[in-house]
Amino acid sequence: MTSVTIENNLVNIQGPVTYHQIPEILNSTKAIAWNKPLRIDLKEVTDLDTSLLSLIFEWKRLASLNNQNLEIINNPPNLKILSKLYGVEAYL
Repeated sequence: MTSVTIENNLVNIQGPVTYHQIPEILNSTKAIAWNKPLRIDLKEVTDLDTSLLSLIFEWKRLASLNNQNLEIINNPPNLKILSKLYGVEAYL
């Protein structure tokens, strides 16, 4: 099971982040106010696939629409590998 904790400007994602969890995670993050810079911590992500890249790009789009900065911290090693494979590591 995946959980999302939002506290101040920090979003903590815990558990797997694959195609099956994306709707739940996206729904959980709709509560974000986007009125200040935001950090998303991925240190407790246990499993992932390329869906996480899409989710990050959606968060970045939302932050941009609200003129806010978004920082992704503690990227799992597999995310770094996938981002390099798809040539998008500069966007993370």
